[in-house]
Amino acid sequence: MPVRVFLSGLIALLFALTLWAAHQAKSNRAERHQDLLVLVSDPDLPRVNPYLPQSEASRQLAELIHEPLFKLNAQGQVSPALAEQWRWLKRVTLWFENATAASEAQQRLMALRSSHWLGWQLQAMELAKTQLRLIYVDPEAETLRQTLQAAKARVLPVTTLRVTSASHAMAMQTALEGLPELRQPVQQVWRDGQDTLEVALIRMPENYAQQLGKSLEKRILGAQVTVERRSQLPALEEALLEVTLRKAQWHDGTTVTAADVKATFDALSKTTWDLPHRAELNVVHRVEVLAPDRLHLALWRPYGPTLDAWAGLPILPASWWQRHPLDSAGQVFSQSPPVGAGAYAVAHRGPNLLVLQSTALPGQTRRLSLIANLSGFNAQLGLATDALDLYWPSTPEITPRAAAVMITRHSPPRDLIQVQWNTRTELLADQRLRQALAVSVDRQELIQRALSGRAQPHGSFLAKDSWLSSNRPVAARDTALAERLLADSGWLLNVQGIAVMPGRVLEFQLAVPIDDPALMRVAAELRLQWLAIGVQAKLTLLDPEAMQKAIAGHAFDAALSRSSPTAACDLGHQWHSSSSRNITGFSHRLLDLLIEALDQDFDPTRAAKHSRQAEAIILDHYAVLPLLLTHETATLKSSLVIKKDDPIWTLGNTLK
Repeated sequence: MPVRVFLSGLIALLFALTLWAAHQAKSNRAERHQDLLVLVSDPDLPRVNPYLPQSEASRQLAELIHEPLFKLNAQGQVSPALAEQWRWLKRVTLWFENATAASEAQQRLMALRSSHWLGWQLQAMELAKTQLRLIYVDPEAETLRQTLQAAKARVLPVTTLRVTSASHAMAMQTALEGLPELRQPVQQVWRDGQDTLEVALIRMPENYAQQLGKSLEKRILGAQVTVERRSQLPALEEALLEVTLRKAQWHDGTTVTAADVKATFDALSKTTWDLPHRAELNVVHRVEVLAPDRLHLALWRPYGPTLDAWAGLPILPASWWQRHPLDSAGQVFSQSPPVGAGAYAVAHRGPNLLVLQSTALPGQTRRLSLIANLSGFNAQLGLATDALDLYWPSTPEITPRAAAVMITRHSPPRDLIQVQWNTRTELLADQRLRQALAVSVDRQELIQRALSGRAQPHGSFLAKDSWLSSNRPVAARDTALAERLLADSGWLLNVQGIAVMPGRVLEFQLAVPIDDPALMRVAAELRLQWLAIGVQAKLTLLDPEAMQKAIAGHAFDAALSRSSPTAACDLGHQWHSSSSRNITGFSHRLLDLLIEALDQDFDPTRAAKHSRQAEAIILDHYAVLPLLLTHETATLKSSLVIKKDDPIWTLGNTLK
């Protein structure tokens, strides 16, 4: 009896909460016609983690609350956010025998300021004891030799060592800081990913590299350290991204400053989180605060794609970072959520209700209320009372009356589903076979059968409508062409309809993550489509750790995966023939040259051209098989849809 009473009371409480929220929304709308009520389809509200969003709802809410330095506009190009202006520079650091020699070189260059600096593209100099720093306005300036000759500078050479140990880059950096006898000649240290340090030294002692390796192995249990000389140059060159912040405030009324950017970078650089552009972010080795509204992002090598890493990366207050050390799972964002600087601030946060309040913009939706779907009755109640504006992220069963005023739209593509071929294998090294497998796929059938229509065909690994992509059209299924390609490769169909050659059947293993039901359904449909042309794909279901290990060790034929479509012009980590993260093993000399050019591209127009050329080479050789872009759907009032013919919807656009 007490249990029955408790359950009845709980149901009544949930009903009352929904009824109250609906009543509040209707009352607010009567008073202020700019409030929206959103019913979340799940019983739990989205966890707003600005760096590790678990859903599209979490990502879009984070965009409303938090602001990055830069963001991508509708064309996928970098545009201002917290940053008002930015420009690329180059800094060259010279070391001299003593302070007198450094000062004399500076004086000689100062005497030539009016006559030579403009031609050299030299903007400024900074003297610090035995160091002289030169700032060039062009990151690609090649006038250092002329500058040194005019300064009659006898500089000390800079030696760079590359120190490698699997997964120990951060530990090696910490250990080096605790070795004063080895730290003395070191001028700069930066991490290149999780495995590698680069160390710049002046007057490197004999046998230093050997001593460094042994000392680090003693300090780090189980580490195997390799030290090799990377270069010896007359100066240390760094690309600088100089950023000027706009006047902005955090939701608590304090001013956004360069110190907040530095605190965000310092905190994130200590994590191993799988950030969307972690590789590009790693090239930045330091954030330098120049003024409250101005900063330098210092790069340890010239690298144009750095902008991509910061576009969409939320900046949080330094005061919050100081009080809240990060945990590995990012639980701190749920337990102690930070204030942001976005268009909406959190006005109320409860277990079943999240209210966002507009911060300033006139004409914008003033308040957004999100309610967790505590029962299946909630959606019908909200629709019946005309209080519900949006049901998200999935479409409910709605009544005919409601259907007249509600419309279904889908959110921007979130994941790219693709097949990655291991071209190192004898079978899949044949481009004709890869092409046959590609042209025999019916993407629309995959979408309907495996994903209930919640996806769209996609023929590139680059993001759709990105300024970098050619938006290559998706080819229709052509089984006749597939069979001709197989025959040209020596594979003929036997009486059972299976492709064979003497003593061999055409089959390969397709690795699929066992924890992703959607991918498993896609894999099953792919298997049937390939079987129609006589190719047998045997599905190998692997747990995430085994999948990662198989791919890293190249112990697979093909792998079905999902990832964010690339919106950056950095392709080197995935496609350069020398990269350990080149999963497919595809190698092409012109592609390598284009990727190397992309690394040095500070001109967006030039970068886009090189990106499209690289995309064409990869896709023309069928080195990867892009299939689908997945998305979520939402049901919203038709009056909220600005462009009636646009199937894509975002929360941010609805609130404007």
